[in-house]
Amino acid sequence: MISKKQFLLLAFFAFDFLITFSCISKPVMLINKDPDYKKLWKTTDSLVEKGLTKSALEVVSNIYSIAVKEDNAPQLVKTVMYKVKLTSQLEESFLEKSIADLNKEIKQSKFPATPLLQSITASLYWQYYQNNRWKILERNNEIEGKTDDLSTWNRKQLMSACLTHYLKSLESADQSKKLKIEVYDDILVKGSVTGRKLRPSLYDFLAHQAIAFFTGAEASWENDDSEFDFNQKELFLPASYFMNTNLFVSSDSLNIQVVTLRLLRDLLQFHSTDNSPDAFIETNLLRLDYINSHCGLELKDSLYKSSLEYIQQQYSKNEIAQEAGIRIAKLLLKKSDGYNPLVSDENKWEKKNA
Repeated sequence: MISKKQFLLLAFFAFDFLITFSCISKPVMLINKDPDYKKLWKTTDSLVEKGLTKSALEVVSNIYSIAVKEDNAPQLVKTVMYKVKLTSQLEESFLEKSIADLNKEIKQSKFPATPLLQSITASLYWQYYQNNRWKILERNNEIEGKTDDLSTWNRKQLMSACLTHYLKSLESADQSKKLKIEVYDDILVKGSVTGRKLRPSLYDFLAHQAIAFFTGAEASWENDDSEFDFNQKELFLPASYFMNTNLFVSSDSLNIQVVTLRLLRDLLQFHSTDNSPDAFIETNLLRLDYINSHCGLELKDSLYKSSLEYIQQQYSKNEIAQEAGIRIAKLLLKKSDGYNPLVSDENKWEKKNA
């Protein structure tokens, strides 16, 4: 659903984030006492356009020093992301260097920069894995690579690093929930009003970044030995039940499927009292999609459809809730494929219903 909506995305070079830069030009030394970040970034862009990458990096380092001194988290994060971009133009193994630099930065950073840096680092580990997947999959998962040498890591180590950093990005949840996403306006690509309602806080952004990874096909590999039992029809009950269920309270806390369900539950609880139900509905739809995709019950399509119909009825005038109708239509269309006129009239009209 999110891919069809224009919601805000935190900036990030070439990976899971996008970044937009201002365009003004001025020498750096003229603004050190009273920094004008737009002018400083304009200078950086100007140098990049001229192919002077090393000079641009020097300006970015200057901006970084100012941001640290002023305790300006958005600008600090922006310099970190920009360094990744510029380093990629200078060094072939820029990801290894960038990851090492970010891990050092995390150790000396503080909220609200730290959780965002953790999320960015997780995405860099994932990007490194994707870039080198063919080599990594040839390595024995039982033989760990050197801690300080990323090029020797196996799949299990890299996936663990991704999971660890995404989870760490959520450790300061109480603070992140109170922080409006507008705090990072300097590095936001601002979407529609509807989109803003879906990611109102820093926590929302961080949580959905983590969920996007946790629900990915390769992240599920980590559950080979301890999969959660999704074949429980109670999981399809309304959000009010799901928010208070104990179905996965005693389950393995390190199981990524359990972690995902708990995170979805936390998001639902967080948005259950919002003035606008948009973020709550969107999370609930995401919850049902996830459960349906893992459930093996014969009745799962029926359970899924009933849950979606309930959302439609409960929020009949809400735009986001109508996404439930799209999902129902897809279910009916899928059922229509089972129509065989030589056997029976079952599913005959499902395409029309869709």
